[in-house]
Amino acid sequence: MEQEYVEISGNVEEITFRKEENGFTVLDLAADDELITVVGVLPEVNAGEFLRLRGNWTTHPTFGRQFKAQLCERSMPSTTGDLYKYLASGAVNGIGAKTAQKIIERFGEDSFEILENHPERLAEIKGVSLAKAEKICESFNNQFAVRQIMISLERFGMTPSECLNAYKIYGQKTVDVIKTNPYLLCEEGIGVSFDRADAIAANLPDKTDDLHRIRAGIIFVIKHNLHNGHTCLPRKKLIQPCTALIGCDGEAVENAIDTLIDDRKLSAKEINEDEFIFLPHIYLAEKSAADRIKIMIKFPPPGKPTLLQDIENIEK
Repeated sequence: MEQEYVEISGNVEEITFRKEENGFTVLDLAADDELITVVGVLPEVNAGEFLRLRGNWTTHPTFGRQFKAQLCERSMPSTTGDLYKYLASGAVNGIGAKTAQKIIERFGEDSFEILENHPERLAEIKGVSLAKAEKICESFNNQFAVRQIMISLERFGMTPSECLNAYKIYGQKTVDVIKTNPYLLCEEGIGVSFDRADAIAANLPDKTDDLHRIRAGIIFVIKHNLHNGHTCLPRKKLIQPCTALIGCDGEAVENAIDTLIDDRKLSAKEINEDEFIFLPHIYLAEKSAADRIKIMIKFPPPGKPTLLQDIENIEK
């Protein structure tokens, strides 16, 4: 469906709603002399930023026409007007509308440079002590670091939701982690599909190690078969679908399975002289269920003398 997306761009005028837990945001976007209501997972976006969005037009039964954003590319404010909107929006702790106006009036387009590197200059503003200036600059740098990470990830073709989930797990190291191994995005907590990870890998500046892709493909095949009711697969039957998906030879898959077992990303168990491959948490769930059944067989619950008569009565 990606080819059906439309693209809009403009400056964020106001954030009207945000759910901090998942980044869901409603904002007003000034685009081509029109104020557009945009909804979507847009974490860390604030007034004054320039956004380039891809998505679809929708109609809400109460709020009317809206743009539902699926992909986002952003730029930090560049004009003094946008700088003011950004600072006045409350994005930086300790700066409200009045303080934002004083900063812009005194430092103009150098305001970001002052906030990033020169708290002593910020303390020149009346009512801002050096201690307060240092706290404001610390807050700005923390916010700026997170925003820069989001911007970098979006350039790899990641959706805002994927960016947020990755940041929650890897923090400040997220960009370096994804550059090294984008297939980590397939793991629990982020939930990117193997195909999406492939697409993101294609957007990276450097080629990803083939072993990362092979390992992710093997786990994808095992997870896919969970949906078909298979909690494990015989190792000898796992090789062919993996080679077909990944496009590599069987030896590479065999070697990657061994590394995944060594790293405890997979569990291997021999059953009736065949080796079966499990996801570790699925193996533990299967074993726990079997162990509990064994206990029930060894220590059965007391019977009910009238059971057969009860069944007959219900059947009638």
